Amino acid sequence: MKKLISILLTAAIGASVITACDQQAPAETNAPEETTIEETAAAPAEINPEITDDLRNLFDTGMEGLMGVGYEPILFLGTASDNPVESVFLCRAQVVTPDEPSYWAIVSMTDIGDGVQIQDIEAIDIAASSTASDVVLGQPDTEVQLGSWSPAQDSYVDPEIFNVDGVTAYALLSTQVVSGTNYCYIGVDGNNWNLYYLYADLNGNIECTNVASLAI
Repeated sequence: MKKLISILLTAAIGASVITACDQQAPAETNAPEETTIEETAAAPAEINPEITDDLRNLFDTGMEGLMGVGYEPILFLGTASDNPVESVFLCRAQVVTPDEPSYWAIVSMTDIGDGVQIQDIEAIDIAASSTASDVVLGQPDTEVQLGSWSPAQDSYVDPEIFNVDGVTAYALLSTQVVSGTNYCYIGVDGNNWNLYYLYADLNGNIECTNVASLAI
């Protein structure tokens, strides 16, 4: 059953003010109003996003021979099943074509004993997820358009932008320049992976505008 959690974000950054997060989408030119977070993601009981040597070896083995797109694991999101163990990674994907932008993808794979089998690769639709309660996965759309979301080249989480009570953000995924800037982060609320959307206006005011749950 979905549990609604109202969160008031009181951190002030200079002249900026952070209000609450919610399922409402950010308008491209206006900062959304205060709303609530809906917690829906079903993630592992113990979250440890570090990619250990064993996980890296598993990932590299699974990717052997894959052509056309390069995948760089950024975070270990957990396991989707235990028998056999299906490991899930957040990856930066790069089409092996000049001038193609990168995108974000969820990659899952299983150690089958005598090798590693890729179970699924799904691109994260950052734009569609900004208006949804659950993360939208599908085919990658790497076309660059005016006003579109741009994958972050540096995933550093700036605490002066992201300061949401009770949430640990692990990476900045994408930004969108409008009348101000929209940001998309991946983070954890309790044991739940979510995408967090923040809007910073031209006056330095910051609001968390939407949370999209990522079920592992």
